[in-house]
Amino acid sequence: MSYYFTILSPAPASNPVFEYHFGTSKPSFLLHTTSAPGASTADGSPHFNDKLYHLLPFIVHSSLDIVEEVQWTTGAMYLKQIDKWQSNLVWYFLAGGGAKLVLVWCPEATSGAAQGLGSEKPGQGRPGSATGMGIGKEKTGKSGDVVSAMEEPVRAFFAEVYENWIKTVMSPFFVLDKEVQSPVFKGKVAAAGRRFL
Repeated sequence: MSYYFTILSPAPASNPVFEYHFGTSKPSFLLHTTSAPGASTADGSPHFNDKLYHLLPFIVHSSLDIVEEVQWTTGAMYLKQIDKWQSNLVWYFLAGGGAKLVLVWCPEATSGAAQGLGSEKPGQGRPGSATGMGIGKEKTGKSGDVVSAMEEPVRAFFAEVYENWIKTVMSPFFVLDKEVQSPVFKGKVAAAGRRFL
């Protein structure tokens, strides 16, 4: 399983100010989320194919419309799973000041369609569809079980990264809308990914 984590600057720009790609580090977590044994490794490195790697920013930005609608209807910072593009799930966390923390989960698969590269059918998780919304939606079936199993680790990951994000933003050397290049912050995001995902 591979993850793409990014922090988007406050609207209207919504530019990525931090990006990090990583894989799961927990072998026990793989047993609960993948259907085929041995479909992935827990080495901590991402296993995106080339096409999906380049589509990740588009997947993140395609779900922004949903986030901007939902953020005004809930007081929560953690918005849960907000969108789905093929088998790729998108979670959002609203940070203070309008920044958005985003995590895209890409399960390993042998076919291109399972990695989100096949043709898309109506109602299968595009923005505005009921299957793409994590808020107020009852999750059923195998896919819902996976999402339920992911919710708590993703929430814990966001909580730890958010705490470190606040420390970074409070630095007098931080410049709004500029790329975060702190190796300390990157290391803390990597540690949170290893610990929770």
